[in-house]
Amino acid sequence: MLNRTRGHAALGHHFILALRSPAVAGRLLTYLGLLYEALLARKLIKPGEPLPVVLPVVVYSGVPRWNAALNVCDLIGAVPQGLRRFLPQLQYLLVDEGALVESGKLPMNNLAALLFQLEHNRGLHDVEDLIQKVYNYTKADPLVRRAFATWTRHVLLPRSLPDVDMPQIDNLLEIKNMLAEHSRSWTHQWKMEGLAEGRKEGRKEGQAAILRRLLAHKFGPLPDAVSQRLKNATSAQLEAWSLAVLDANSLEEVFSD
Repeated sequence: MLNRTRGHAALGHHFILALRSPAVAGRLLTYLGLLYEALLARKLIKPGEPLPVVLPVVVYSGVPRWNAALNVCDLIGAVPQGLRRFLPQLQYLLVDEGALVESGKLPMNNLAALLFQLEHNRGLHDVEDLIQKVYNYTKADPLVRRAFATWTRHVLLPRSLPDVDMPQIDNLLEIKNMLAEHSRSWTHQWKMEGLAEGRKEGRKEGQAAILRRLLAHKFGPLPDAVSQRLKNATSAQLEAWSLAVLDANSLEEVFSD
């Protein structure tokens, strides 16, 4: 069971987390110790029984790729060779949604994969197609279908269309039809978010990184020639391509300057 949460949750003997701190491995070690203490204090583990196996999971939905330490021992500075075997060891399972989407290797007909793709969508038409797929794959489970509709209505759409007053609908097909009425607002908002993030990073390398992610979101994995072109581009070129990317239907149209 995968619990997407900002904090942590103990579900029986399953302990699943989704945190974003650079020192997340250290926090996980603390939470794991507290979980074991709680299980022992509540006598949920009988005398002589081993401690249960715990799989720490970090689900990350941000745009920049995750670069925090995956093991708590990597947070510790230089250690003499003789002390290395005494370092604490705790590694978590990272689910970097954006990286999985960009890889193009997510499984087909999988609701978790569709959720990741919705969060890292390539624009309005991509969202409409993904919503239709979710609707088709949840025919046998109306509760899951309703959960997707509620998440789309209250999380995805307000984030993508913050200035649009959404109608009170929680039906996936009705949401899909409603999106066609706000296509221009969706495109404008996505463009402004990309430009704002590029300005925040400041340097040419930051501009190129943002544009690379935008291109990958819209057109899939990028050819080596495109990556090299982004690397060698000027700031003015990167800005022009960033403005062109959301209105283009192909990579060729983006770079037709």
